[in-house]
Amino acid sequence: MRHQSPTRVGLPEPTGASATSEEIAGPAVMDVIQDQLAQERNIKNSLEARAGGVITSSGTLVTFLLAIIGLVSKSGGMQLAAAAKVLIIGALVGFLTAAILAMCAVRPRAYSGMDRADLKAISTEGAWRAPRSYAGPRIASALVRLIDRSRDMNRIKAVQLGWAIRAEVTAIVLLGTAAAAVLVAA
Repeated sequence: MRHQSPTRVGLPEPTGASATSEEIAGPAVMDVIQDQLAQERNIKNSLEARAGGVITSSGTLVTFLLAIIGLVSKSGGMQLAAAAKVLIIGALVGFLTAAILAMCAVRPRAYSGMDRADLKAISTEGAWRAPRSYAGPRIASALVRLIDRSRDMNRIKAVQLGWAIRAEVTAIVLLGTAAAAVLVAA
């Protein structure tokens, strides 16, 4: 559910005489819309970069964990306590879960530019010859729909990334606890 700003106000349609080019708000409105679109694209890139970091760190820690397990199992003198084994398995599951969720966050989605109908509408000869006061609001409307779709996709990515980070933190805690249990038992 979207929360609306309490300060948000609509702009009434102008009445009476038409405004001069210096009084028209269209260019300012378009600047705001394009700024919002750029911001959504930056958020998308940031989320995907952070998800890549979770994938990398989880993969590295799983590799480290498996190397330790290999060393412990090769040296016949050291046995892991049952509790340590359970914690290590939990950590492994946590790291794998984090990596999978982060991969879901970076997987290709239906991100697109303006939809085909909008592109066709603004690329007709009539649209090219239309006055800015007619075409501007239609282009702005198409961009706002694009921003709305981008926000929905970014929200999904953010939720998946949030769960991936939680899973990785849980796995790190479990691995640390397992390491402490092994050190105490040694």
